[in-house]
Amino acid sequence: MKTANWPLWYLRKKCPQAQKSAKSRNCSKPGRRQKAALAGLIFQRGGENMANLWKKAAACFLAAAMLSGGGPELCAKAAGTPEVITAASETGRAKTAEAAGEISVVRKGNILLLSGKGALTKEALKNMDFSGITEIQIQPGITTIASGAFQDQKTVQRVSLPDSVLTIETNAFRGCEALEELHFGKSLKTIGSFAFYRCKSLVSLALPDSVKTLETGAFQECTALKNAVLGSGVKKLPIQLFRGCTALETVETGKKLEVIGEQSFCLCRSLKNFAIPSEVYRIDKNAFLGCTSLTLNLPEDLEDQGDGSYRKKGGLKIFGTYLYSEAEKILTLVNQERGKLGLEPVEMDRELLEGAMIRSAELNVLYSEQRPNGASFDSVSSKARAENRLIGVGSAREAMEVWMQSEGFKGHILDPEVKSIGVGCFSQGKIKCWVQLFGREKAERPGKQADISKLTDIRVAGENYTFYLGKTALELEPGKSEKLTVYLKNSGFSKASAAVAPETFQWSSSNSSVVSVDENGTVTAKKGGEATITCTSRYGDRQSLCAKVKVQVKLTAIRPEAKNIRLAVGKKYRPKLELLPSNAANTALTYKSSRPSVVTVTEDGSLLALKKGSAVITCTAGDGSRVRTKFTVTVRNYASAVRVVNAPADLNVGEKQLLQTEILPVNALHKEVNWKSSDPKIASVTKSGVLKANRPGKVKITCQARYGAGAVKSFYVTVHPKTPVLYGKALEGGVKLAWKVPEGAKNCTVYWTNAPGRKFRKLCTSTGRSYTWKNLKKGRTYYFKICAMAKVGKKNVYSPWSKVLEVTVK
Repeated sequence: MKTANWPLWYLRKKCPQAQKSAKSRNCSKPGRRQKAALAGLIFQRGGENMANLWKKAAACFLAAAMLSGGGPELCAKAAGTPEVITAASETGRAKTAEAAGEISVVRKGNILLLSGKGALTKEALKNMDFSGITEIQIQPGITTIASGAFQDQKTVQRVSLPDSVLTIETNAFRGCEALEELHFGKSLKTIGSFAFYRCKSLVSLALPDSVKTLETGAFQECTALKNAVLGSGVKKLPIQLFRGCTALETVETGKKLEVIGEQSFCLCRSLKNFAIPSEVYRIDKNAFLGCTSLTLNLPEDLEDQGDGSYRKKGGLKIFGTYLYSEAEKILTLVNQERGKLGLEPVEMDRELLEGAMIRSAELNVLYSEQRPNGASFDSVSSKARAENRLIGVGSAREAMEVWMQSEGFKGHILDPEVKSIGVGCFSQGKIKCWVQLFGREKAERPGKQADISKLTDIRVAGENYTFYLGKTALELEPGKSEKLTVYLKNSGFSKASAAVAPETFQWSSSNSSVVSVDENGTVTAKKGGEATITCTSRYGDRQSLCAKVKVQVKLTAIRPEAKNIRLAVGKKYRPKLELLPSNAANTALTYKSSRPSVVTVTEDGSLLALKKGSAVITCTAGDGSRVRTKFTVTVRNYASAVRVVNAPADLNVGEKQLLQTEILPVNALHKEVNWKSSDPKIASVTKSGVLKANRPGKVKITCQARYGAGAVKSFYVTVHPKTPVLYGKALEGGVKLAWKVPEGAKNCTVYWTNAPGRKFRKLCTSTGRSYTWKNLKKGRTYYFKICAMAKVGKKNVYSPWSKVLEVTVK
């Protein structure tokens, strides 16, 4: 039914009451009056012609729809037909919702179309009936699938995500048990915890390379999942990523994978193929627990930690000195104390000595009865039965005094069953670490050893250690170097930190053209700018530390405009100084006058001539480079100002003009001037002041008094193109015109008239050299003139008009 088929005259004839009703509703426009009248007609005749109640209801709904401006779709719907949503209405609703910043939800059979901008939330879908929905298509514009947005939708089988989606949050598709196909966009970065937990029908998985972060249990218990391809952007597999994926057979990862988290593949009993990339430095506990079909081939540099985890081989490297001389002193003092009680002296044992030296170095990293690798102290030697340790004292005597004040340590020293001892003393910087290891077996005496400084490899277990850089910000000059040192905080002794050897880390620069760094952590500045130096530990949790380096280019030279500057009495002038190099970071200068009574100088370098005489001005760089320069200022009755009396604003190409000047004061000692053109190709000026226009353009002419700094006058001259010469030839019923476009001109314009005294009209504008005008009246005389146009900046400039050319048509 269309209201356009119901003319207004018909409604008036058939139903005057309905027409009256339409007028009473202020339906002034014809379309509205038609709809209102039709509604009245339906109400009036409903009781007479509609026998069934449902027909009356349909008629009422139709009337309401027509009164409200409803379209044919609503009318059809009211009459009891199935719901139909046209493509046009869908597009309109989606655009309206998107413009309002909302999410548009459109259903097409079993397909759900979602569009809009920003986050797609659970709240936006709360009124949506998902019954029968098997496919979800998300349109570009949506950036986030929010937490729980599609959780527990049991009928959804296919999901397509556009490139605009960056994040899939926690539980977004959790429990979508029928989900079989999953298509990700190319820009996805993060998949949240349990996002696809228990998607039991999902068979395959392919993540784009853009994905950087996977969170706990993202694909846990996807029991039908067989194949998974993880993009090259994933560096860490989180806890329980594929836990309980019992059908999972193959997993492909990128070469940049570094960490495999706890229980990542736990209970994946069908897993057969998984190659561990060479970059993996950590596999956490039970990562492959219950993978009964998997034969795991570990890289050679990974070693079992004894708790189901693996770490890359290697450890901290620290540099220090083993003080065997101090060990001998401690042995002497121990036997003195034992002798006081009549106990047998102990002897230095070779194995215990080396173990004690190792333990003393380990105390520099971790002051504890446990070793840094988590083992007990006695694991360093099978002979060790007890240990005394100490950190921070400077001499053997002080160490013994502290030990003898502790009942526990004293008991070890005076134990009658002790027969052998090993003493360790390790020094790094101002910190000394001391260790005694006691044995009950007869000593195997070592040979005499001298103190030795060397690099020591120390294993550290777990992740409870903290590195820091001695300096996190550096300022260097180009060519200068400085070494960065990394320290490990001693968690057992807050006043101590171990300097870690640079070999423990990988060093890199964010901009090696500005700052370079070598394997020893030595930073070298190359040129002005900023860069970040990053060092990353080669093992463990690969902690990274950063230092900001700013390379400041300092001044190397200051060059004044002249070694001798002449000023008129009372003249204020700021001389030009050239600072080298031009990219110096700090260009601040300080100034000093040798005779302030003659010439004063301000903070910005401005000079003021007070009286006749001379003074030396000293300029010093303020960046600490100690660069300075000096120049002399002579004050006399020199020129203080210069004027150009006849400075022209415009000249035509080829014209010349002698410039005239006026020097002030009139009694100035010297009145000579120097002339300068900013572009002699456009206009040149001779020493005597003859200005010549050479080609179209704009140029700056400067007049400078030869004696008297600051006595300067400048003006601008616009040079117009040269007037072209116009030639003409009479033709049968026409005229042929010819000319030459002057140098520097863009085009020429010809004007004409057919009688002297009449207004000239435009004939043509051309970049060519001729023009033929046909179909002219025979015997009539025409008059022509021409000018050239040149482009000067954004402005058009024109030459003078040529002489008028007279041509009579044949």
